[in-house]
Amino acid sequence: MNEYILYDSSVNKKNLDELHIFISNNAVVQDGVKLYYNSCILGDSIVYSGAVIQNNSVIKDCIVHKNVQIFSSRLENCEIDDNCLIGPFANLKNVKLGKNCKIANFVEMKNVVSSADVKISHLSSITNSEIGKNTIIAGGVIFSTAEDKFIYIGDDVKIGANASLIAPVTIQDSAEIAVGSVISKDVGINELAKSTATQKNINLNK
Repeated sequence: MNEYILYDSSVNKKNLDELHIFISNNAVVQDGVKLYYNSCILGDSIVYSGAVIQNNSVIKDCIVHKNVQIFSSRLENCEIDDNCLIGPFANLKNVKLGKNCKIANFVEMKNVVSSADVKISHLSSITNSEIGKNTIIAGGVIFSTAEDKFIYIGDDVKIGANASLIAPVTIQDSAEIAVGSVISKDVGINELAKSTATQKNINLNK
């Protein structure tokens, strides 16, 4: 038995049971989808041809377009456009991704709309935001938001590792955020924002 199922008319319940794959009655999985073991396709989800759902993934009420690869992650109420890579161990809820986005391991996203070619690195928490195309978000970035406060990111923005953005704030096109910065004011086009303090070494023997 293969470690995945290539969907076509020959797939039957026995195949699903052997790999512990569950597909709800309302879900649609097209021919040519690869589902690995312990995968769940729940609710009104649609998974298009060419998608690969790796083991231990849960897809609920989502639209997963062509050639998307999802690695051991959980998605709920999301739309994922063509050629995106997600995970492993990402958690997305109420997220819309444009084409060719890459969402790395242990990323959390909630209430986010993203344009194409966005890259978000590991251990970032991205909430209540709109993100423009070609934006790069490094590891450990935190978006601090509230229900009525949002963060707007333009095109071609670069956000350094371990930066924190505090809503409401707008980062305009081609801006950059320095590593470790805490940003609570708007950043203009082609501006570099940095708020890191100057290092001070103190002798512990005094």
